[in-house]
Amino acid sequence: MSILNLFIKISKDETSQASKQPQPIAQVNAPVDVPTTGQKDDKVAESLAKSLEENNLPGFDYFEFAQATDAQAAFIPTEEARFKSVFSMAKTMGLDMSKLLSSAQHYLGILAGKEKEFLAAMASHQNEAITAKQQHLKTVNMTMEEKAKQIQTLTVEIDQLQRDQTALSTEITASTAQMDQVKGNFYATLKCFTERILSDVEKIKTYLQQK
Repeated sequence: MSILNLFIKISKDETSQASKQPQPIAQVNAPVDVPTTGQKDDKVAESLAKSLEENNLPGFDYFEFAQATDAQAAFIPTEEARFKSVFSMAKTMGLDMSKLLSSAQHYLGILAGKEKEFLAAMASHQNEAITAKQQHLKTVNMTMEEKAKQIQTLTVEIDQLQRDQTALSTEITASTAQMDQVKGNFYATLKCFTERILSDVEKIKTYLQQK
């Protein structure tokens, strides 16, 4: 299991650890933007410790020195005394200051390698989980802006159509009233002429028809 998986996939039991006081994260490589706060993850610690153990150099070096100083904590109360006591014992096994420090650098290099592995996996995961979604978000935002502009344009067009509708309705009402008036006037006038002619016809029949 990669170190990244230890961070990404956290079991339900581990989520309860969120209430613990955050601890500073030690820097391994300076160029990387390292968060200033974080919480120690037991599975990550186990993975890193295993990597250090698998890359343990032959003989007594920093790895064994660190284990020995930790083991002496129950017997020697002060840290300085533990370091001096373990170093005195380690010198009889061929450990000197140069080997102690150089082996410590070796293990720092192991941790740096694990960090590089983590960052590579993180970059891949970020591209899938964040970058791709950010690009999708940009597309969604652009589409929303385009739709908003379309809505604005359609709103203007609808407003104009509503004004045209009102004007046409008013014109139709006025024209209908005018046509009704003209029609009424025509038939009123037509009636006058028709009734006059019909009246004259009756009079002609009455007055001028020969008996």
